[in-house]
Amino acid sequence: MIRNLCILFLIFSSQSASFAADSESIQSLNGQNSEGVETEASFWQQRKAEAFSPWQTEARPYLIYGSLVTAAILATKHNGEDQFNENMAKDQPLGDAAEIGDLGGQGFTNLFYIAGMGGHYYFTKSQKSYDHMTTMLLATAYAVGTSSILKFIVHEPRPNDRTTYNSFPSGHTTSAFAFSSVIIAEHGFWPWGFAATALATLTGISRVNDHKHYLHDVTAGFTIGSAYGFGISYLRQGQQLNKHAAGGASSHFYVMPVFAKERGGLVAYYEY
Repeated sequence: MIRNLCILFLIFSSQSASFAADSESIQSLNGQNSEGVETEASFWQQRKAEAFSPWQTEARPYLIYGSLVTAAILATKHNGEDQFNENMAKDQPLGDAAEIGDLGGQGFTNLFYIAGMGGHYYFTKSQKSYDHMTTMLLATAYAVGTSSILKFIVHEPRPNDRTTYNSFPSGHTTSAFAFSSVIIAEHGFWPWGFAATALATLTGISRVNDHKHYLHDVTAGFTIGSAYGFGISYLRQGQQLNKHAAGGASSHFYVMPVFAKERGGLVAYYEY
């Protein structure tokens, strides 16, 4: 547990420190430097901006609050999380619906979206379709890549197999929420974003239901997937944290899965 908390702290504090002195690389990606002069970002500037987009863009609340929830669950693991996992694994309340959740986290939705938008661009040359395709591709790649790296570093055994050390974080949940957050950012919450979020939530719950992951694995997957899904989308849309500093109006919609001892659900927050 202590190792997981330390890793989360190091990852997210390093993101904060890096971008405290590097906001210009974000501005360069969108065509201007800090002085408002038109520039063209280099390949590595673009990759760096994308890699740290969860912290620098308006996706930051997902990164912060998701990390705090994950840390809180880890800190109280023996007082609540273990019992929650045992109850879920014993009762398996999802029944056959867990199979749908499992499929939702295998990346098929991400790939179908990428292929669909890519095909539409191929035949119509629609720039919007190309942007949608690229955003989903990048968000999925960064989210799943981050999840895979953490699996290797943390090396936590799965609850159903103590010899398999790739439990933290949940890759299925990461992929599912990367998909749903891009859908919300690119197409709005209703109806497509709602449907994608419902599927992603089912995926997360199914991982605990099937005894494949701990609850903190799922919340960490949610955090990574959502932070990169929204982060890459907002970065490419030019929605940095200081975009509305001059007094322009903005609105924000946040949705997060919440689990109690014996039940789970969604909490939505809208700011305008």
